[in-house]
Amino acid sequence: DLGDLTLERRFWESQDQKLVLPYYKQAIDQLIAIHGIEVPDEKTHPPFNLAFDTEKLEWELNYARKYFFEDFCGVVLTESESKSLAHEFHLICETLAHEKRVVCHRDYHSRNIMMKKNHLNVIDFQDARLGPAQYDLVSLVYDSYVELTDESVNLMLNYYRKEALEKHGRQFDDEHFEYIFDIQTIQRCFKACGSFASFWVTRKDKRYLQYLPRTIDRVGLTLKKTMPKSLLRELILDVQPLLSELIES
Repeated sequence: DLGDLTLERRFWESQDQKLVLPYYKQAIDQLIAIHGIEVPDEKTHPPFNLAFDTEKLEWELNYARKYFFEDFCGVVLTESESKSLAHEFHLICETLAHEKRVVCHRDYHSRNIMMKKNHLNVIDFQDARLGPAQYDLVSLVYDSYVELTDESVNLMLNYYRKEALEKHGRQFDDEHFEYIFDIQTIQRCFKACGSFASFWVTRKDKRYLQYLPRTIDRVGLTLKKTMPKSLLRELILDVQPLLSELIES
């Protein structure tokens, strides 16, 4: 029995964010261990025979397109816009799919990290599969349920790279690592918006709508940095002013 103390709860109980960073370092240590699991040559069973390939990553983005843009925000795309958005999705997913793959937890966020006697325990790993290390890192440091500062995010990413090198001899090119992290942020956080919207669309569950503004803002900010002229960014800029009214209605 792991109790009911999550990393999310510990985060919000802390008066100073610096007080919770040691627990995030423990979460990174757990992640290093997961990512260090040896992948066999014969990938015959989960999680090794599942992967964040282009098809799976695109499925996640199209899921978000349907539930967030179309069903929740009421966006209607022209045929030309639909093709342009599909092309952007494909480029994002192709980029991520070509990265070196590790074992990814897939839902590595503060509600799936339980704390008992100051020791971290990871739950909800049944959807684990192979993918880029940045997938889990984005899930943790850009978790929709908490608000890490930019300083804290950078500290955790630097700690991950240092520990990955020391524990597994994996060295990252900083510029490429950060670029893939940004592209993964777009993909992972937009998918989260689709999930939050789908809970409302499919079962009228409003609990997760409160996390939409923060999460879509993260997608928009990252697009401004990496894909400033993208249609995806234009669509997000169009719907952002409407979100508060849609959530309250």
